[in-house]
Amino acid sequence: MYSELALIEEKKGSFTGDFVFYNSSSELILVELKVTSCGCLSLQYEGRPLHVGDSFSILPGKTESVSMEMQYPRFPGKNEYKANFTTKYQGKDHIVEINMACPVFEDISIDPRIVQLNFDRSSVTSRNFSVLLVRTSREKSDLLGKPYLHNAPDFLALTKSSVRSYETEFEKGLWQKEWLLEFDVKFPAEKEMPKVPQSVSLAFDGVSSHSVDFTLILSKTYGVIFPRTITFPDTRLSESRMRSISIQSAAKQPFAVKSASSDHSSFSIITPVPSNELKQHWIEVEFVPKTLGENRGTLTLVTSHADSEEIEIDVEGIAFSE
Repeated sequence: MYSELALIEEKKGSFTGDFVFYNSSSELILVELKVTSCGCLSLQYEGRPLHVGDSFSILPGKTESVSMEMQYPRFPGKNEYKANFTTKYQGKDHIVEINMACPVFEDISIDPRIVQLNFDRSSVTSRNFSVLLVRTSREKSDLLGKPYLHNAPDFLALTKSSVRSYETEFEKGLWQKEWLLEFDVKFPAEKEMPKVPQSVSLAFDGVSSHSVDFTLILSKTYGVIFPRTITFPDTRLSESRMRSISIQSAAKQPFAVKSASSDHSSFSIITPVPSNELKQHWIEVEFVPKTLGENRGTLTLVTSHADSEEIEIDVEGIAFSE
């Protein structure tokens, strides 16, 4: 069983993303939502709201995903996004937790606090993003200053700063103002992409001692994402066992699988090829052992993706005889 947070996207006033569950075992896995906290977080499964106590199952070798929408916090106080799932397999319950914390509104806050940008071959030298900056003060005059970059890497530029909402007294004696900040990230060459998250500081005119930080994470999403190894557990000699695997474009660009082959006679790909151009393909792999003991081979997929024209996947299986 494996799970990961994937496909995070920023929208106006919220983040959306998918939490992916992959069943790599040979049995059915039951997933149940046990706990949620903070009304900012909503979950959906197959287009329907997911509530505490709801459950779904994952077939062997299959993937299921839960869609999430996380609203920006709008008021002072601690805001946490949390959801606990249990996965039931091999007779045991396992806990999977999604946990994200939002800032406490004190003086200056920013959403999102973590910005993740993916670079692909078609747009490797430039990316843009925006953040919402909020300043809260008991003095209305404090909200007159304009935000600026106080500490930032040289490849990051603040291109536009616009007022999203003017001074408002959202609580008695407490004033708040919002700015929408737009940034550009530029790289002269792919090799100069930093390998660690970058810390960026913003401050206001006249109050440089007060600043707020956010983290900028940059990653490359070239080529095709695929499992490096497919394992078939104990299988009787000459018995057929199937596995479904997913290969998908990391940059969300459609591609086709042009051909598929195996260098071992016990393993074969039965999905028809060539395929249509899609962002994600499901491939059916069959294991019919012809010899006892360990069987090892390599599957080779030829694709139309410019960054992954050939994919190699290791396959392993163990055969036994009664």
